Amino acid sequence: MVTLSSIPLAAVIGIAYILFGFLYVPILIAQLITVIRNSQTTAIEIAFRLTQFFVAPVILLLSGGILIFQGWRLDPMLVFQQILLLYLMAFLVVRDIQRLQTKSKVRTIRLKTK
Repeated sequence: MVTLSSIPLAAVIGIAYILFGFLYVPILIAQLITVIRNSQTTAIEIAFRLTQFFVAPVILLLSGGILIFQGWRLDPMLVFQQILLLYLMAFLVVRDIQRLQTKSKVRTIRLKTK
């Protein structure tokens, strides 16, 4: 079992998943608002964002809770897999934040030119 002092690494990853789950909701709400306000978005894109809004935080919160309460049972290989998933989720959150910032910058530039 891999530990950080007395806390198993899987529990630390579970805490990170729960934090990402709570932090991801406002980001998804902001993205959903910008997608709905944009007149060029399709119904498929709105449906994708709605699905992402409802599914991603729930999965993160459930996975985090499981890792906190049952993480001490994980093999080192499964802990490594969870570390890789944590990096993937961090990448997706950062990418969504950057995408949201660039869309807001493009929108302000368009408003200034009109």
